[in-house]
Amino acid sequence: MIDNSTFIINAFSDEELEHGAFIDLNGKCPLWTKTLINTIKDKIDFNEIKTILDIGSRDGCQSLELNRWFPHAKIYAFEPVNENYKFTVDNVSSIENIKALPYAINSYNGKTKFYEVYNGNVGASSLLQTTNHWRSSDWAQKETEVECIVLADWLTENKIDSVDLIWMDVQGAENIVLDSLKEYLHNVKIIATEVGLQELYHGSTSKQSLDEKLNQFIVLDETAESTMTEMDIVYINKNLLK
Repeated sequence: MIDNSTFIINAFSDEELEHGAFIDLNGKCPLWTKTLINTIKDKIDFNEIKTILDIGSRDGCQSLELNRWFPHAKIYAFEPVNENYKFTVDNVSSIENIKALPYAINSYNGKTKFYEVYNGNVGASSLLQTTNHWRSSDWAQKETEVECIVLADWLTENKIDSVDLIWMDVQGAENIVLDSLKEYLHNVKIIATEVGLQELYHGSTSKQSLDEKLNQFIVLDETAESTMTEMDIVYINKNLLK
C-alpha cells in the first residue's frame, strides 16, 4: 500500500492550504497543485518523483508548491517571458533544488516568435496567436522573440536520464511540448496540464488530440474551468498501474 502521508502532512500548514503560501504577480496565490496531489497520492510513491518540469512557470509559484510536496526532487522552471522569468528567478532564488530557465519549448533550438499578452493576463502568452474567440480575443498580444529549445536535446545535454512529473501551462502548445520530449515522454510518470476545449489560439492542441498523443497514459482527473473553454487534466502512465 502506498503511503505518502508524511510528505502531505509536512508540506503546508492549515493556514497555507486555505489561504496560499507564495506570492505571484498579483499577490498571494492559492495552491493550484492541491488537486494534483489529491489525485496521485494513492497512485505513486512520492519518493519516485525525482525530476520535475514546470513548463510555462509564469512566476515560479507552482515550482515552489511542488518543492514542498516533493522536497527531494529537482525542479526546472521554464518561463520565456522576460519579466516573468525575472520574477520567477527572484521567487525561487532561495530554493537550491529549483532552477529557473528562460526558454520556450519548441520543435527546434534557437529563437522563435512568441506572443506576449500585455493587457493584464500575461499568463495567456503563447507560442501561438489568439483567434477571434470571445475569450482570447481580449488578450492583446505583442510579437517578441525568445530563446527556444527541444526538451529532449536539453535533457540529454544536461545528463538528465528521465522526467517523472510535468506541470504544464503553455496556452495551446501542449502537443509541441510533448513532441519535444521525444523518447523521454515514454517514461514520464505524471503529467498535469491545461488544454483548450475551444480554439483560443490558432493551431492549438485540442483535448481529443492530447488524449490521442498520450495514449500510453490514463486520465486520472479532468476538470473544466467555469468558462468551459479550458480544462485541467492529470494523466498517469499506464505502466504505473500494472
